[in-house]
Amino acid sequence: MLELPGIVLAELGRLPSLETITLHPPGPEEVLVRIAASGICHTDLGYVQYARACPVILGHEGAGMVEEVGERVQHVKPGDHVAIIGRTAFPVLMLGGLSPRVRARWMR
Repeated sequence: MLELPGIVLAELGRLPSLETITLHPPGPEEVLVRIAASGICHTDLGYVQYARACPVILGHEGAGMVEEVGERVQHVKPGDHVAIIGRTAFPVLMLGGLSPRVRARWMR
């Protein structure tokens, strides 16, 4: 398990804050990506205002390098550079251009 920083909306009506999050190793269909660039965009800010559930980790776009892959992942391998797109406020994100079953987890 890794402990990493993340921008977290812990409660509705409060501002997001930088918190330590625990990241488990990738599952069979997941990819662990070391993030080189990421940001919080207007979509994330809208989620802060209209969130339906908390806590959530903000940020859903980024680019980085694959660190680890789950046993069923065949589309990427450690060392591949990837761009990540996904849905707002989901701590588990989809890799752009790959099978929707392949998922990525943030890693700084």
